[in-house]
Amino acid sequence: MRKICIIILLLFVLAEMAYPQANGGMIKTGIVLQKWTIDGVQDPISEGTFPIELIYPVRENFNLQVSHSPALSRFGSSNLSGLSDTWVRSTYSLPDNRTMLSVGVGLPTGKTDLNNSEMGITALLSQNAFKFRLPVFGQGLTISAGAMYAYPVNDQLTFGTGINYVFRGNYKFSQSQADKFNPGDQIGLNAGLDYLITPKLRTNIDFILNYYTADKLGSTEIFASGPKLTAKAGFQYQVPFGLLWLRSFYRYKAKNESWDGQSLVPESKNTNITQREIELGGKIPLSDILMLMINGEIRSYVENEVGDGWVDLAGLGFGYELLISEKFALSMAFKVFFGDGNFNNVNPTMTGTEFHIGTQWNF
Repeated sequence: MRKICIIILLLFVLAEMAYPQANGGMIKTGIVLQKWTIDGVQDPISEGTFPIELIYPVRENFNLQVSHSPALSRFGSSNLSGLSDTWVRSTYSLPDNRTMLSVGVGLPTGKTDLNNSEMGITALLSQNAFKFRLPVFGQGLTISAGAMYAYPVNDQLTFGTGINYVFRGNYKFSQSQADKFNPGDQIGLNAGLDYLITPKLRTNIDFILNYYTADKLGSTEIFASGPKLTAKAGFQYQVPFGLLWLRSFYRYKAKNESWDGQSLVPESKNTNITQREIELGGKIPLSDILMLMINGEIRSYVENEVGDGWVDLAGLGFGYELLISEKFALSMAFKVFFGDGNFNNVNPTMTGTEFHIGTQWNF
């Protein structure tokens, strides 16, 4: 595994040396603090992440991106901290300016082989409605590859389509686990459009279909996630005082298959949750160096076929972007959430907060 990671990094270094550097590099750093309190649960679940991202233009049509997010998570007296996996991604645009190729490698630098206490924290962090920045620290070696093609029909309308494949290697996620776990691979297909309705109003629509191969424990297939359909729609409207935007998401996953002792069989009722989300906000320039941001969010998750897992949350936030110099910017954002949900036949109220501080250095 270590040899594979070294070889991949060397390939990226050789690619960088082969071409002169283009302008437009960027380094982003920050702190993200998230906390959720559930009525009837004495302790909150919280996480602090420290994302680092480097975007390096090898040349005009070839970019490299490196991202890493160490974190500290806590629930009561239990905590989970350490490094995350490190992602190295590259994108290459063909000379026709319509086709883009991408390759990504998730290096297994994140924490795995967790004890029972850490596994319990991970289960809480993985609740989709909470959207913790780093729900899982380490997932073994991951390699992704994809291609996208965009076809401009005219000055207003552009269609696009793409395909990607994600390979996931095996790893040991728990200290009590004897065999290594292989989370299975992923195949994705997507299609979408971008349409300029008026000179000031733009919309985009995307459909994504993901298919997953079976998870394995050792050599035994133990679980197969159902195919997932994601639909996204967005609007951007230029107004005299700034920019307004709206995004909506719909995610539906078909029935899973589970090991019954002899083979994988479909579950009798769909245990997956249908997710519906709406985000809206605006950017208002107050001066040449200061931008005010406001945003709202609604997360409404539909209960599954066994009557469990529904969540209704609403959030409101604000923030700013401050251009300190031509090459350095500072941003801050705060958001608060209120709502309720269903967990194990209990319907508690929930409150959540998110606080972001970020810096961006252009070089």
